[in-house]
This record gives sequence, C-alpha cells and structure tokens, in this order.
Amino acid sequence: MLVMPRLSTGPISKANPALLWLVCVVLGFSALNTPAQADPEKPQHVSLSADLTRQQLLISWFGGTATTFDLIILRTEFNETVYYKARVSATVNQASGEYRFTWTSDVPLECTSLSVAVRSRDGQKTSEWSQNQIQGRDFPTNSRFQMYPQDRIVPVGANTTFCCIVEEGKVFKSINYSGTEIKATRLSRRSYAATAVSQTASGTTGSNVICLSTDNKLSGAVVFVGYPPLPSNFSCETHDLVSAVCQWSKGRDTHLVGRKRETVFSIMGRSCAEKSPEQKCTLPQWDGNWTLVAVNPLGRHSLTDSADISHRVSPVAPVNLTSIAHAWNATLYWEWTYSSYSSLALVCQVEITSHGNKTELFSGGGLRSVVLSDLQPDEHYRVRIRCGSQRNFWKWGNWSQVLSFTTRAYVPNPPDVWMWMNRDNTGMVVWKPLTRQQSRGRMKSYTV
Repeated sequence: MLVMPRLSTGPISKANPALLWLVCVVLGFSALNTPAQADPEKPQHVSLSADLTRQQLLISWFGGTATTFDLIILRTEFNETVYYKARVSATVNQASGEYRFTWTSDVPLECTSLSVAVRSRDGQKTSEWSQNQIQGRDFPTNSRFQMYPQDRIVPVGANTTFCCIVEEGKVFKSINYSGTEIKATRLSRRSYAATAVSQTASGTTGSNVICLSTDNKLSGAVVFVGYPPLPSNFSCETHDLVSAVCQWSKGRDTHLVGRKRETVFSIMGRSCAEKSPEQKCTLPQWDGNWTLVAVNPLGRHSLTDSADISHRVSPVAPVNLTSIAHAWNATLYWEWTYSSYSSLALVCQVEITSHGNKTELFSGGGLRSVVLSDLQPDEHYRVRIRCGSQRNFWKWGNWSQVLSFTTRAYVPNPPDVWMWMNRDNTGMVVWKPLTRQQSRGRMKSYTV
C-alpha cells in the first residue's frame, strides 16, 4: 500500500522588508533607463526644380536618420491633392545623404502653383511635414492670356493636356483642338486644362489649340504630332573605286517639318546633309561596314550594311560620246570620268534606236569603244550606253546622254524594170520606185 507524505501545516515565515525595498529600487532604475520611442526626424531643406519640357518636378531633401518618407503634392490655390504616396521610393546619395524623387505631371507645370510636403515615417509614427512651393504662371501680376505647352512634339496616338490661363478680368469660355471643343477642368482661379486624346498626325504647320474667353479674346498653342524615323533599303556602293556613296529610303512620312523637327541622318557619326532629292551621303573612303542613324525629336532608328568594294561597283555614266559612221556599221567612242576604270572589267549595254529599239551587250577591260554592226545605210540612229562591273556584277550604272548619227549612203539596189511596146514600135520603160531601205540613200537620178 502506497502511503502519500503529509503536508506541513506550520506557520508561514514573514518576508524580509530589506529585500523587498531592494527589489523596488532595482525595478525603478530599470524603468528610468528604458528610453521612450521618439518621433522620426523631420526632413530638412526641401528643394524643388522644374523641367518644363518634360513636365517633371525634381524634389530633393535631407532626411537625417530617417530612411522612409511620405510625399504629397497639391495645387496650391485650391489645396487639391494631385499626388500622394506613403513610403515613397526615393533615391539617396550615400555620400551627402540627400534624397531625390522625380514626379511627372500630366499638366504643364506652368499652369498653376504647386505645394510639396515631405515627412519621415517609422512604422506608424510620422514626423511633421516639411514643405515648399513652386510658383505657376497664373499669379495676379502676370495678367496676360497664356497657353501651355507651346510647340510640343508628340507621337501619333498620344494624349496631351493643354492649359489655358485666362487674362485677368476675363471669363473662360472653351478650349478647342483642331477646331473641336474638348472638355476642360478648372485648376485655379484663372487656369483651365483639357486633354486631346489619341492624336492623329498633324499637317506641315502642326495642330492648333485655341483658348477662348466669353468676349472671344483668345490665346493659342501649336502641337506637332508625328512619327519617329523609319528609313529602309540602306546600301553603299562605289563609283570611283575609292569612296562610298550610301543611299536609303526615308520610309514613312514623319509629319514633322522644320529645322527643329526634321529627321537628321548620319553615317558612322558623319552628318549627311547633302542637298539632293535622293537620300544619300558620300564618304571619302570605303570602310566596308556602315551604320546609318536617323534621329528626330520622337526617336531614332539604325540600319547597317557591309560589303567588299569589288561587290559594289556602280560605274558612272560614260561621257563625251562620239562616233565614226560608215554605211553598214559605226564605231562608238566614249570617255570615263575616273582613270581607275582603265583596268576595270566592264560589261556595257548599248541601246540603239531607229525605227525600233534594240540592245546589244559588249564586254572588256577598261572598255571605251565598240563597233555597232548590221546598220542600214543613210539611216538616222540614236544611241546611249551604260555599264556595270563584269565581275561580281552589282547593278547597271547610269545611262549616258544620247548621241545621234547618220550612216553613210551606199549603192542602191537595182530597180525592177519592164518595157511597154506600142504598135508604132515606140516603147515605154517602167520601173518600180525603190524603198528607202533599197535606195540606201537619197536618189538623185535614174539613167536609162
């Protein structure tokens, strides 16, 4: 049988007063040495800088020991929030401790004043706001009628917000884009904004945006809507066996006209500003590899080409054509602009025109004369010539100017003759007139 031990029922001893006092003192000191959690440090030196072209506001500040921040942007006059972000993603300069944040506005920054406030955050605790303001152009002393943005360049399909600052003392009526009214929103006492959506390509003078007051006073702006460049068919060739002539197609119309908006072309960093109807650029030396870069305010496009010089010979047109004509043939002579052609194997095409057209081919090294056979006497001919490289033929060069000549006359064919006898023993000699080809020249007389 298991016997349980008996519990003691004697009196409990009293606590030591000195020990209790010591415990209280220790706990008191511990509470005094535990610091209360402080509020985050308030940001300092909030600075604002506007990039009016990009409609961007650069905001910078110093955060001290804080690393997390909230940011708010308001339209000052109506105290209307246009942007708020808790725990905003700002970049920090590790050396200086400066924080930076860039905000892009849908509305031109000239339209109205903006207030910016930044505060530090630590969990749920926040500091006081640190503020600054950037002034718009709708302040009372600037009382004139204004429209923004001016001369903006945007891609086809873009949405662009315009703002109108009504002249002091006038009443806003409407904003019209390319003759059509678009819905406007009030930003401040004098400023109104409206957005043109899905913009189509503008004409050569751009698309007009007009702001009207109730008494039909107006202000306006122009926007240029177009495309980035898209050239094609880029290739380079040589005419003189030394330099390179590169050509390309401009591609689609960018709809951007004017010195500040037109497309600029360059090859290997060399500007191509040759004034000619064709898109081409001449480079003094054959490099074998080329990159064409086309740039306009909406973008850039690159094309490349490469080739050995012997595969891209396009001879120039022969010059100073002359001929020595005989009755049945003629020798055609010409000269070349470049002496390097004297050793170049050429194939040449001669187009001969008389009562019809025919083409003959000739080939040879440094070719500069050919004999045209099977011609007709006393016949007027027109000829022209073009050539290409016989080896690694690339393409035909340009046609020469037309040369005219007439072959010499020759002995005519005998006519068909018969005699008609009369009863009185007189007769008549009759013959069939010769054709031009049979006469081989102008007939002067007949002898019977």
